[in-house]
Amino acid sequence: MPLGESEVGAGIIPGKIFPHDKRPAPPAKAERPDFAWMMEESKHLASLIHVPPKTIYDIFKSSSDWEFILKIDALLEAAARKVVKVAFAANDKMDPDDMEEFVDTLPMRGRTSLLKLLEATGCGKEESHLIDCVRILRNGFAHDITQIELHPVPRTPS
Repeated sequence: MPLGESEVGAGIIPGKIFPHDKRPAPPAKAERPDFAWMMEESKHLASLIHVPPKTIYDIFKSSSDWEFILKIDALLEAAARKVVKVAFAANDKMDPDDMEEFVDTLPMRGRTSLLKLLEATGCGKEESHLIDCVRILRNGFAHDITQIELHPVPRTPS
């Protein structure tokens, strides 16, 4: 359904009712994300972690929160591992194959984790905190099958 045809969830605040003729105007282009740019960036990230270009868009369109969180966590983990592997590859004194195998065995969280190495590469606190929060949500969803039917809060109008 195109933007503006739904009265529920199509407004700026998801789930709020905005009658078709009384919805607030969308923010100016300079104040909102450029969707075309975000799609190009997602395709670039997908190519770096060797997944099909449409993967990130498909994750975004997940039918449940359970599906979205598990998939976005897998995507973030793949991206984090790639960043750490590239950082190690810059050191010519380390065997790249050994480093890749080492990075692939690291846990995501903890004192000796992928997140700690990611922070050492210069990843900002806000970004590493986001990755950690998604991992916490993922663990909750992955270990409680009853969450599978949890329907998402609309991320975009359908």
